[in-house]
Amino acid sequence: MKYLFMLFLFVSLVFSQVNNSTPALGSRGKLVQDVTRGLVTVPFNEMAVHEGRHYSYSVYQDELDDGDTLGIFIVVPDITNWPYLVFEGGGENSIEVLLFEDATHTVGSKLDVYNSNRNSSNVNTTEIYAFTTRDGSDGTMIYNYGSTETQIDIRGTNEWILKQNTVYLACIISKESKNIVYLKITWYEHEL
Repeated sequence: MKYLFMLFLFVSLVFSQVNNSTPALGSRGKLVQDVTRGLVTVPFNEMAVHEGRHYSYSVYQDELDDGDTLGIFIVVPDITNWPYLVFEGGGENSIEVLLFEDATHTVGSKLDVYNSNRNSSNVNTTEIYAFTTRDGSDGTMIYNYGSTETQIDIRGTNEWILKQNTVYLACIISKESKNIVYLKITWYEHEL
């Protein structure tokens, strides 16, 4: 009987959408796409933006010399609110993009992070800090992409689920003088 009721409820919701009556999921919610009548789904990462759990940080430098580093620290607290991270970087000339786990350098000042849902008051738990000096260890390299091309963009297509209670170093090393480079990270936080 319980399953029959659930089936009836689902069919009623779909039928109300097909007949363009008041949506059962609120004034903007839709179960069925208007043209194809296909079931509407929202990918998890997009849902995180809508829920105000998606954050970003980017940094740009217009004259990075050969061998110099543009970097940031990603500090994941010891809680079960895990960050799912995607990063990208680029340069006008040759660069190397690296991601290290368990970095032990002294972190610089805390940097401003932005919630992708500008209407949300949610605050990130993963924090971003400036990279100023190499006074410790980079840690274990878990990503390395180097390029000798000009005007290169590296977009992380792989999503990294970062380990709790860990410091990461994301950086770009310039391979030429007066290089224009950028580094951008985006992530959403998912509580287990």
